[in-house]
Parts: sequence; C-alpha cells; structure tokens
Amino acid sequence: MDLGTVHNPLLEAFEARLDEIAARTARAVLEEVPAHGAVPGPAFAGEVREHSRRHAELFLATVRSGRPPAGPALAFVRERGARRARELLPLDAVLHSYLVGQRTFWEALVEEAGDDLGAALELTGATFAYSP
Repeated sequence: MDLGTVHNPLLEAFEARLDEIAARTARAVLEEVPAHGAVPGPAFAGEVREHSRRHAELFLATVRSGRPPAGPALAFVRERGARRARELLPLDAVLHSYLVGQRTFWEALVEEAGDDLGAALELTGATFAYSP
C-alpha cells in the first residue's frame, strides 16, 4: 500500500504543522532527556528544534516515497551524531532523544488522524520504518 498517497491529506496536515511539531519535539527532548536538558543556553535548544524539523521533513519524504532514508538524506543525522560524540554526550541520551522524537511524531499523526484509527496505525508503522 502506498501510504503517501492513501494518507496524503493526513500527511499534508502534519506538514502544515512542521514548526509546531519541531518545537514540541525539541521541548520534549529537553525536558525528558536529562543530558540534553542540562546543556545551557538557547543555542542548543534551537539546534534541537532545527534537527527535529529536519527529521519531520525526512519522515514525510520517506512515507511519500515509500523508501527508508539513506545516504545523503541522512548526512545531517551523521553530522549531529558526530558532534554529540565530540561533546561527550552519552550515546544513550542521543538514542533516547530519537525515541522521544518518534513518539512526538506519532502523537501528531494520531491527532491529525482523529477517528481514522486505521490511518494512525498504518502511519505508526511508518514511524518505526523511518527511524534512522
């Protein structure tokens, strides 16, 4: 099944909320991942928000194409992971932040799906398939 076509209205609604979803994801990461929340200053929070937005955009592209992200599409993830390693941010904190992001995407999809639980369920699977 081509989820990008079947659920295009839902994906368009998700896309219309990208800034909100990115901000929500960044807030959740900073609140729920102690190592991230301990980094002082607005610059890091802005970086987490921008990274979250890029993930949301890539998630949409992945669902619409029907293919998992690979190669150059994931360059921003590799770069950010390398930066966090140089900063000695624990790997478990980085992985935890990705799980928080996956959950916030799922929450946004469920909100947009409303009573269409089938769509919410199908796109939940897509959040797992997307996880880089």
